[in-house]
Amino acid sequence: MDETIKYYNGLAERFSLPDFVSLNMDFDIEEYEKSDILLYRIRIRMIDKIDEWLKMLEGILQPDSELFQLIEYKIFSDKKRQEIYALYRKLMKYIRFSNEISLDNSEENNAKFIRDFFDEWTSLKPRLSQIIRDMKKSWEVETDIKQDLSYMG
Repeated sequence: MDETIKYYNGLAERFSLPDFVSLNMDFDIEEYEKSDILLYRIRIRMIDKIDEWLKMLEGILQPDSELFQLIEYKIFSDKKRQEIYALYRKLMKYIRFSNEISLDNSEENNAKFIRDFFDEWTSLKPRLSQIIRDMKKSWEVETDIKQDLSYMG
């Protein structure tokens, strides 16, 4: 791992990337070994994390018939769902950015993605954390199963 950190630190200096420790705390990249595709692997790990958040946000914005989504949906006002949609759009922008990068997969473009998304990620985390706290509240409120299973129309 020390060799990977040393290699990453060289890339970080070359491309103005976030420090290894910060990136590892949020995206668990320490398992990767030094390789020519290290930045590619980090980008893919970031995309995996974005995908997880998108799925969660989709359940709030457009719940399907999953009971947990129906219950959590109800805790958010229309105004709050608009804010959540804005977050969703930001995350989707990075998915499409990654799709574009995958066509050439250059080290420079992978580095740009990592740098840009990590900067955005630090501002998104508190907002995502608040959404999770709100979702948890939906489970603290006593409700009637008939009410929970009713059509949300």
